[in-house]
Amino acid sequence: MPGEVKKFEKSVVYQGGSVERFYEMTGLKHGNHVLYVGDSINTDVAKSSLREAWRTFLIVPEIAKELKTWDENRNLVKLLRKLNEQYRYAYISQDKDEKAPPKVEEIKRMREAARALLDERLNQKFGSLFSTNLKNTEFSKKTAQHADIYAASYLNLLNYTPHHNFQTQHNIIRHLSAGSDE
Repeated sequence: MPGEVKKFEKSVVYQGGSVERFYEMTGLKHGNHVLYVGDSINTDVAKSSLREAWRTFLIVPEIAKELKTWDENRNLVKLLRKLNEQYRYAYISQDKDEKAPPKVEEIKRMREAARALLDERLNQKFGSLFSTNLKNTEFSKKTAQHADIYAASYLNLLNYTPHHNFQTQHNIIRHLSAGSDE
């Protein structure tokens, strides 16, 4: 077969092939030493992560524009966070015996206007790829679940040595408990 790989060489990028042949040629027993680079969360990264336990790098070209937009709209994001905090505080500061919900109509109106403006600036049809209403989108959740790292381009890897070990922060899940607002 023309172009068939007989041995791997350092600093060469390969595409295609089969997992079985890859393991045979490398002598690896499992794939946690493999960095799989892909641009589809469903067909590339999730499968490689789940089936082979490979380390994964998701390429998301849209993130470059999105990061720039978030940065350019810092004040709008701060306003939205402040409005969300006011909304939250209106509920948690209520006495437990209160019969009527808090009056938050003005906060809701301002929050919706700020959200709409930010979404329009991020992407006029869909809003942010990673966040909606300052909460993670399904794409963001899948990325966090299956991609060890992600960036707008594979060129971002040029900023690191081949031995760099990327670490993620552990996210703590918030729970409700009696007598606490957290």
